Amino acid sequence: MLAQEGESTKPYLTFKVGQSSSNSYTKGEPAVFTATYPANDTVDNSFLINGYAEVAINFENTDWTFGIAGEVQKNTLIDKEQDVRQFGVTFGNNFPIRRKKSDTDEFGPDRPLKGLLVFSGSLKYSEDREKETEAFQGHIGLTYEQTDNRAGIFNTKRFYPKHQSKSDFGYYLLFRHDYNFGLGYIGGDENVLFGKMNLQFNAHPLGGLMKKLLDQREFLMLRFTYDARAPFIGSTDLDEHPLRTFSGGIKYKIKKNNVVELSYNWNKGANPFAGLDNQEFETIVIKLSLDLNNRKEE
Repeated sequence: MLAQEGESTKPYLTFKVGQSSSNSYTKGEPAVFTATYPANDTVDNSFLINGYAEVAINFENTDWTFGIAGEVQKNTLIDKEQDVRQFGVTFGNNFPIRRKKSDTDEFGPDRPLKGLLVFSGSLKYSEDREKETEAFQGHIGLTYEQTDNRAGIFNTKRFYPKHQSKSDFGYYLLFRHDYNFGLGYIGGDENVLFGKMNLQFNAHPLGGLMKKLLDQREFLMLRFTYDARAPFIGSTDLDEHPLRTFSGGIKYKIKKNNVVELSYNWNKGANPFAGLDNQEFETIVIKLSLDLNNRKEE
């Protein structure tokens, strides 16, 4: 929420670990870290790392955040190996959208909050060690998050349907979704601006029961993600196939945004921003999301 006159805007720091620093959607997805070091010297070490770490400064009573992030997207366990290292700055803000109380209501902070326009992005240097290329990348993403309790496509924080009692369908199967739309630029020899879309659909078997037993509605999860992009300005020889991922497993929330996940993942497609060529592969991995801060509670 935006700061009001006379309110404190003291800074505080956050440390985050997630999938990618590109925008708020990818930052909220868990990271993967796996390494194998065979005792036999004739066999190469193997790695699967999809993650970033960020230190950011935030301001109390505002939603502005500015950070520095390092990122590794590396997989030596697939046919077309991937090895990208990135470093840069991140930024973002949540802009409040308020609901009118009446036709004569004047715009102001006293209006009830209807939703948030979540703006996020990053500017980073990217080195692809497999293809031996370097390029500047820029990303911006937008999501509208409805914050009231009304049902709708923009209410990405809500679980559907009702799941309070055994007579509710949601007690046995819950649904939730998320999305992000934006732009992504790759410089260097490519010099192309992409339109981007991230879609995610989640199903949680026995969601209501898990809420009652463990206070964890998302403990059992099935997830499908669809990440697509297409050239908006310029042309490119980079692989543009959409990346589709189906996951199933267990997800445990340690705190609100600190999550451990054990999941099977089927992946098919490409991601030119992370040096992933079009291919199909499967993984069984432990994933982690961290969101820590030194903010003092009142």
